[in-house]
Amino acid sequence: MKKGDASKRWSGQDWSEFLLDFEVPTYNSRVFAIGCFARYVTLYSQQVRALNLIRALLATAVIARGKKLAVIGAGASGLTAAAAAAVKGVNVTVMEELEGILEIQQNNRQRWIHPHIFDW
Repeated sequence: MKKGDASKRWSGQDWSEFLLDFEVPTYNSRVFAIGCFARYVTLYSQQVRALNLIRALLATAVIARGKKLAVIGAGASGLTAAAAAAVKGVNVTVMEELEGILEIQQNNRQRWIHPHIFDW
């Protein structure tokens, strides 16, 4: 799988190879980014990438029940990743520079947040 294809359905067993699409190479610690190389940005694609990342982190024991995880950004992908990790018992802290979660969507009165509605 080449860089940027992480939103595709993953059928392989080598989750450590999968993580290469998300890992930020310039950091010495384990830092991962969702969507930096994304080809499509929809609510659904962000959620798929977030869930795949958490699955890979759990499968490779980068995170585990009782370990700490920091999620930077309280948008759709950040909140999805945080929720998925929390369900598995990971201690999650979400950090957001704006005032609230899903800040960009809060004042929207014309679009519903729905993973399968793409057109308005």
